[in-house]
Amino acid sequence: MVNFAGKINTMGIDDFKRLFHEIQVRGPCPHELTKHAHELNTKKCRYHDIVCLDDSRVVLKPMPKFTGDFIHASWISHKFLEKKFICTQGPMENTVADFWRMIWQEHVELIIMLCELCEEGSEKCAPYWPTKNGESKHFNGIIISNIDMQCREDVFLTVFSVTYGEETRRLRHFQWKGWPDRFAPRHLITPYTLHGISHTVKWPTVVHCSAGIGRSGTFVMLELVYRCLRAGKERSVPSLLWDLRSQRAGAVQTFDQFLFIYYATIQRLINRGVVDPVTVTSE
Repeated sequence: MVNFAGKINTMGIDDFKRLFHEIQVRGPCPHELTKHAHELNTKKCRYHDIVCLDDSRVVLKPMPKFTGDFIHASWISHKFLEKKFICTQGPMENTVADFWRMIWQEHVELIIMLCELCEEGSEKCAPYWPTKNGESKHFNGIIISNIDMQCREDVFLTVFSVTYGEETRRLRHFQWKGWPDRFAPRHLITPYTLHGISHTVKWPTVVHCSAGIGRSGTFVMLELVYRCLRAGKERSVPSLLWDLRSQRAGAVQTFDQFLFIYYATIQRLINRGVVDPVTVTSE
């Protein structure tokens, strides 16, 4: 961890730009990976140029009243991650039911939403949940009921009961509204608080923004880089990002997001007392 901080301290902004440029030149994912399911289901894709890879996609299992097996969602797993993530696009009007089908299928207990429904006049996500306390919505036999709501600054927690057949489960939904599209968030503590919450659940955490690659990819990278350092392994951020892009094509969209991974990781190490802030402060 100290070595990581030391290397960062020797780098200037042009060095970070070069690293990001190099990975952008490699492309959104390894060229040999296929996307056949994506190409057959473009009406279920919010952005046609953001592909869902065949090898890592979440395959929906048959359920009554549902058809098809495609959803623009990708499994994220890594030897450094203790828990699996599912990165997905913000549901569209015609994919909301499949979104809840996936939630039920994978026993999801936690959803982390990193966007607003509308940003700068453009729809980023369809309203897929009941927003009023006591309200319920039905999706092909899956019943979503809003049983509690809390708000703290720009993070909104909604607790749902999700019922299908005779079984009812509990699910928490965190919407963080403080992360602008294609940029870095202002607050450092929020992503790590949310990561801490993700460690309290047994099943995979679903993370989404609008496309499911920019903010969502950056969110997962924060945990991946930190866990790699905790394991005492020497892996560069670009190499870990390429691992992630091999599962979720195009993860981490912009240089601001890429740079934020370094900055937030250093701050996390400082806050944990692992790194002396003096060692990462230029004279």
